[in-house]
Amino acid sequence: MYAKDNYGGFSGNPYSHFNGQDMGPAKPLMGPPQMTTRTRINLLGVLAALFLPWAVYITMFALWSFQLRYTAPGKVLAITVILGLVVGLYCLY
Repeated sequence: MYAKDNYGGFSGNPYSHFNGQDMGPAKPLMGPPQMTTRTRINLLGVLAALFLPWAVYITMFALWSFQLRYTAPGKVLAITVILGLVVGLYCLY
């Protein structure tokens, strides 16, 4: 695979002529182990970030898709505006 014509005389393993003299001084890769504290995850924040956008989408879709839209369009619009303000204020917080 490694012929003299292509790789300047390497036969067999191409790394066989490396003796490590070209490298700098040996340093440890890592220091001694240290005590670390784990960062705690805010479970309420994770659940809110996961389920609140989903719940807002489902609520809006249901409001604007079902019979309530046709029987009480003013209520649907009011609920949409209130929910939009709540989400907007939450984003600003």
